[in-house]
Amino acid sequence: MSDHTPGPWEVVDSQPRPLRVDGPSGRPIALIVDTPGADVDRANARLIAATPEMLAALRAFVEAADAWAREEAGAETFYGGTFDGAPETPYRLARDAIAKAEGR
Repeated sequence: MSDHTPGPWEVVDSQPRPLRVDGPSGRPIALIVDTPGADVDRANARLIAATPEMLAALRAFVEAADAWAREEAGAETFYGGTFDGAPETPYRLARDAIAKAEGR
C-alpha cells in the first residue's frame, strides 16, 4: 500500500462547482460533486480536508495508549483489556479507523 498525499489539505470553494479539496501542491485530492446541497458539500469537504490530521491524532492516541499499557500494566498493547477502569472501546475504534485508512 502506498502512503496518502501528506497534509495539509484545504477546501477550495471553486466556482462554478465542484468544491475541491487540494493537497499542499495545490493539486486536487477530492472533488465534491454529487451531494444534497451546499452546506452538506462544505461539511463533507471539511471532513475530507481534516483527514491527515485526524489520522495522525489517532496514531498518536494508539501509541500513547500502548506505551501506557506497557509501562503501567505490563501488557504489550492496550488492546484486549480494561486497565484501571479505562475502557478499550475508544482504543479499538481508533485502531479500526487507522486500519481502514491504511487499507487493512
